[in-house]
Amino acid sequence: MLEADIFKDMHNDDTLWAYMIHANFSLEDWRLNPARVQDPVLIQFFQMGIFDWNEPKNCLHQTTPAMCHATAMGTHLFERILTVEEKVHAV
Repeated sequence: MLEADIFKDMHNDDTLWAYMIHANFSLEDWRLNPARVQDPVLIQFFQMGIFDWNEPKNCLHQTTPAMCHATAMGTHLFERILTVEEKVHAV
């Protein structure tokens, strides 16, 4: 994600959904490159925070914004961690 992608002109709810779209692209990249992320539990947590919970047994309507916020922050931080780890291993 670029520094310019901070969506200053959007309301917080809209910004959060924009970040969820970006988090989905990150998740797909990690799924397509399993050697890069070798933690299926972490991937599952990210998936739980990104996608809507539609089935009756998966109702968390009251926590959806908080979950999305935590997931957006987590995916952004995790991408930074992966980048640093790759730099360290390359040395």
